[in-house]
Amino acid sequence: MKRNLKKGVLMLAVAATGSLLLLFNRQSAQGATDAIRLCLTSLIPSLFPFMVICLLVLLCGGGAVLGRVISPVMQLLFRQKGNAATACALSFVGGYPTGAQMIDLLVRSGELSSATAQKLLYFCVNAGPAFVLGVAGPMLFNGAQAGLMLLIAHLGGAVIIGITVMHTGSKKEPDKGQSIPKKPPAPLPFDQALVSAVARASAAMLQICAWVVLFGALSGVLTCVIVHPAWQTGLCAILEVSGGCVRIKPFGLPALAALISFAGLCVHGQIFAGVSFPVAKGRFLLARGMHALLSAGIALLLCRIFPGAVQTLQNGVRVLPGEGSSGWLASAALLLTCAVFAVSVAGKE
Repeated sequence: MKRNLKKGVLMLAVAATGSLLLLFNRQSAQGATDAIRLCLTSLIPSLFPFMVICLLVLLCGGGAVLGRVISPVMQLLFRQKGNAATACALSFVGGYPTGAQMIDLLVRSGELSSATAQKLLYFCVNAGPAFVLGVAGPMLFNGAQAGLMLLIAHLGGAVIIGITVMHTGSKKEPDKGQSIPKKPPAPLPFDQALVSAVARASAAMLQICAWVVLFGALSGVLTCVIVHPAWQTGLCAILEVSGGCVRIKPFGLPALAALISFAGLCVHGQIFAGVSFPVAKGRFLLARGMHALLSAGIALLLCRIFPGAVQTLQNGVRVLPGEGSSGWLASAALLLTCAVFAVSVAGKE
């Protein structure tokens, strides 16, 4: 009975959403167009190269080497070593889906249990420095100092969540239905590792763009349905983080730090769809909410310490770098290449 009721409510919600998309088709199309522009001029250039590099490090055996170097710190903070330590570290620089991609790769290879992977996912979903320092910070606030403060607040909250999550419970948690091998799989030759890394990053990038376009269309509809400016800003920001950064800007740096740390439902959907292990969605959302609160608190403290570092731009906001035709053409060509490459490699496999 409960399951049927839940399914009925879900179907009604889907039908209502579809009706709104048809009713406000012009606004939804504009939202999707803005989302495509966002993907081509901001997300692809800032995410794709880092995703390839991070995956390449793990696949070619560099994760074990890097893991030995950073294991003392990672073991102290998060009780992880080897490739898992590398995945934790790279999740702080690779962008939102990169951490989840690397964790899933380790689960598939048998180096991590599903239980540990779920815990890592609570704090390894982070915006990359390329997005925070190059887009969200300097483009919305005057000066690089604001971007640096934003990055410190964002990553500081993630570290606090990670320490709390990984140091609670027993030190040796039983693996649920999965044994972890003593040694990681043999590294791939560099050429094979590069091909696999580009293929995985291409597929992930296409999925990311698809989610962003979908939620962009939904945001376009919300601007028509919700008339109150504050509610409109909050709901659109919760849906999609990149476009939400522009809307949340008038509320200051702490609000922007909270939004980037929460990551938005669009990123959450990408994570749930992109990993092979089960995720406790309620706990994941709770971790994202705690991360948002911690980051906002750290940002507020930094604003009090450095009051002159954050100056809101007075002459409008330029959020999307490279809005010229050359940036559009280059990013569109990269997206098309990703599609062709992913399809061809999938066919060979």
